Amino acid sequence: MPRFQTFCADVTRLYREHYWLAASCWLPWAALVAAQPPGAGFYVAIIAGCLLVLCQASLSIFGLQLQHRMASQDDTFLSVRLDEIDLGVVPAHEYAAMRYRAAFSLRTYLHQLLNLMSAVKNVGVWIATFVPVVLFWSIVVILLLDPLALPTCAEAMRAMAEVPTSASLAQTILPPLAALVAAIFVLYLLWRPRFLGLRSAHRMAWERELRNRLDLPSTGVLSLYRIRGDAMERVDELQEFRAFWRQRYGMNGRAAATPRGAPQ
Repeated sequence: MPRFQTFCADVTRLYREHYWLAASCWLPWAALVAAQPPGAGFYVAIIAGCLLVLCQASLSIFGLQLQHRMASQDDTFLSVRLDEIDLGVVPAHEYAAMRYRAAFSLRTYLHQLLNLMSAVKNVGVWIATFVPVVLFWSIVVILLLDPLALPTCAEAMRAMAEVPTSASLAQTILPPLAALVAAIFVLYLLWRPRFLGLRSAHRMAWERELRNRLDLPSTGVLSLYRIRGDAMERVDELQEFRAFWRQRYGMNGRAAATPRGAPQ
């Protein structure tokens, strides 16, 4: 029960502190449920709703972790590297504040939505550009290997389309065609993983603020290292979030509790 109470408190905190974000999370859920065929909407609504609440709890815990780091009184500094060249330092609590502002800013989510729409457009352009070319050369190869194969397949498909009891032409052709397009898409994605143009708006937001803070160039790969005496330790945000999450829910052998100094 303590873990369930903590979970409920985390979800409630998101609605209390960032109501606009918590409420807008239900818009994709509503669109997904509305797109379901009759009879399946109820089950999809339950499963998607549970997953959505889990995501909201995780987002709330992420915000709580950043608030805890912002309120920390330690004097830890992070070394900022651009293309692995040290160009400055920033206090850890100031870096946490940058990430918090980026994570709970309406502008961040609007930019992410525009980025997703751009990625969908890139997929459409790719399909319109590459699929006809691949189909054309596939037909050429078939004709070179067996000139009679293509007319035979066309005649067979025409015959199936004319028989009422047979599967329709679309049901016969679309599955293998979709599988072919998907296979080509995956291969192209492995060859050019960035062609979609997907970017993390959250990372872009805090990186922009950090670059302005230290007056860094707008290009180059940023990386941060925690300064511990004479040693440098690369900042692993995911690992730190997991540790905080496990500590909060008492998965380290302790009862579920908010870490000392963390806001409630």
